[in-house]
Amino acid sequence: MLEVLNSIPIDLINPQFELIVNIWEKLSASILASATVIIVFMILREIIDKYIALTCSLIFALATANWTISSQTLWQHGLSEFLLALAIYLVIKSYENNNIKTIMYLGLVSGLFLFNRPPDAILLLPILYYIVSFKSFKVIANYLSFLMLAALPFIVYNYYFFNSLFGGYSRNLGLFILSSQFIFNYIGLLISPNRGLLIYSPILLFSLYGYYILIKNKNYSHRTFFLIMGISIAMMMLMYSLFHTWYGGYCFGPRFLTDILPALAIFLGISLDGLQHNVKGSALILVVSLISLCLAWSIFVQLVGAFYYPNGSWDSDPDIDTHRERLWDWKDTQIMRSFHAGFVSPVNFINKFIFIINDKKKLRIDASVDSTV
Repeated sequence: MLEVLNSIPIDLINPQFELIVNIWEKLSASILASATVIIVFMILREIIDKYIALTCSLIFALATANWTISSQTLWQHGLSEFLLALAIYLVIKSYENNNIKTIMYLGLVSGLFLFNRPPDAILLLPILYYIVSFKSFKVIANYLSFLMLAALPFIVYNYYFFNSLFGGYSRNLGLFILSSQFIFNYIGLLISPNRGLLIYSPILLFSLYGYYILIKNKNYSHRTFFLIMGISIAMMMLMYSLFHTWYGGYCFGPRFLTDILPALAIFLGISLDGLQHNVKGSALILVVSLISLCLAWSIFVQLVGAFYYPNGSWDSDPDIDTHRERLWDWKDTQIMRSFHAGFVSPVNFINKFIFIINDKKKLRIDASVDSTV
């Protein structure tokens, strides 16, 4: 097998090389998304009941865009999720041991997080608050030093090729529009039938109750950190609501909000843990029923995104970029059109992979091969 793979030239327009790239890209994205689920579980295990933590981690894995966006291909969102979850875990661990090495690691992760997807920088606000709360020059200096250490290669690269701090992202500043339309865009990020977070993953509605618990319970561990995280999430959503393409272009669901999912999963865990202890009797039956319905729909939607989309060509027929009114069309939703269009067959993909491994003679890069692949 290695002999066959080694015979494939590194050529972006070569079909065999493109297939190998797609295979490894999918595998890498899946591993990264799975690792994020593990870290979310490790976080939740530190702050709530371990069985609720496990349940919530599985919900995060199967009922959110961590599956349909982050695990499908190497968007920046998957790495943003991973780095955010890792940063939160490091904050919680440093609460316990005040280890300066943990602060250094946190600086490295923050630097990578910042330059992986610069708009996500807002989500660093609770981490910056945490670092400043030490009121220690040594802690702040170590954090910022290692943040800059991680950021320096990206800064050099961006200035060399783009002559700006954030590279190509600097051009996106012209795509922000200050108008009252942002109100509808903000609402759309939450409940648009074709991009709304609470439409694609209604189970996350219970994250709001988790945040309410944090507001009411002043003795909750890491309370201030998570409260600021909630504020930073609201601010990030506001930023995207001002963006010209707030809906994320051609994608399945609320792509831009994928990055906040680890934090929402933590709020969801706090919510489920609170409901377990505070709701009794007939009210508990009602709550469990509601959670079950929301969870069933959320998993169904992610199944559609993973195994049916892009069948149905909802994004392109007609073009969503020129017919944005379709984002609010309840009669022709992306979810149901993709579902009714049928399952995406993996047969062609598998056949191409087998072709590469078994048919060495056809690996010669010539016009006749290119025309048949």
